[in-house]
Amino acid sequence: MATRLGRPSAPGGVGVRHRNSIRRTNESSEWIGRGGGSHSQSFVRESVAFDADGTTLRGWVYRPLTLDEDDAPLIVMAHGYGSLKEGLTPLAETFAAHGFACLVYDHPNLGESDGSPRQQIDPWAQVRGYRHAITCASDLAGIDPQRIGIWGTSFAGAHVLVVAAVDARVRAVVSQVPLTTHGSGSNEGCTATSRLFSRS
Repeated sequence: MATRLGRPSAPGGVGVRHRNSIRRTNESSEWIGRGGGSHSQSFVRESVAFDADGTTLRGWVYRPLTLDEDDAPLIVMAHGYGSLKEGLTPLAETFAAHGFACLVYDHPNLGESDGSPRQQIDPWAQVRGYRHAITCASDLAGIDPQRIGIWGTSFAGAHVLVVAAVDARVRAVVSQVPLTTHGSGSNEGCTATSRLFSRS
């Protein structure tokens, strides 16, 4: 059974887009069934694309098929510094098997998402991408826009803390091993990251 997430304030600011900005890129969804264990539930995975300040971001939506409610809670998920959305597949499948829809996507300039220069890491574009992903998720049929959470790991683990602080639509946040402080053994990387975020 899915855990109910709370109710948000009215959305606004960066990330708000009209429904027509969402494009299903794969009309025939991929049906995935798990044959036992904790993944015995079935779910469907659909390709999705959405606009983020003129850049098309691409990913997948995982939908549980066994929910007793019409409007599913959804978790927006994005990868860290050295990964892509494919690395989140096992986690998204686990969440979906337990009743949570997931929107998993590639950050701008990376993976299947558009943007240039390719492979460039732009932290503020990634933060804004999360907010556009929330908008996309809110407009999906069968998703409760008042029960959307965000999940991030590593570099994106820091992003979700920023997004949760500024976007009232976020009802839950998971920040896994976030890059947030100057810890021992990683001072050089954290110093470089701080410089990235301090750019105007």
